[in-house]
Amino acid sequence: MKKVFATLLIVASMSFIACGPSAEEQAKEKARQDSIAQAAQKMKDDSVAAAKEAEAKKLAETAHADSLAKGLIKDVKDAAKDAVNKAGDKAKEGADKVVEKAKEGANKAVEKAKEGAKK
Repeated sequence: MKKVFATLLIVASMSFIACGPSAEEQAKEKARQDSIAQAAQKMKDDSVAAAKEAEAKKLAETAHADSLAKGLIKDVKDAAKDAVNKAGDKAKEGADKVVEKAKEGANKAVEKAKEGAKK
């Protein structure tokens, strides 16, 4: 009886081993696994590329905004200088008019003083 059980045990274990996947099935499974790995890698690469592109776009937009801001600041500074120069010119014209009027007033006072001295 022991020989029968031993033979049955050997036959059963050989049938389990023989029931495993064939080389063709193993190759198909490996190809499927490789395909999944390639798809996952492609998704990762695409994601990284999209992130880099978004970062580059953000940097370009920031650089453009900085450039515009610098241009606006320069324009404001130039406008302020022009305004100061114009104000300075107006102030100088006003001061010249005041000096001119003062001279006229002084001349009139001198003439009146001369007339008063003649009398």
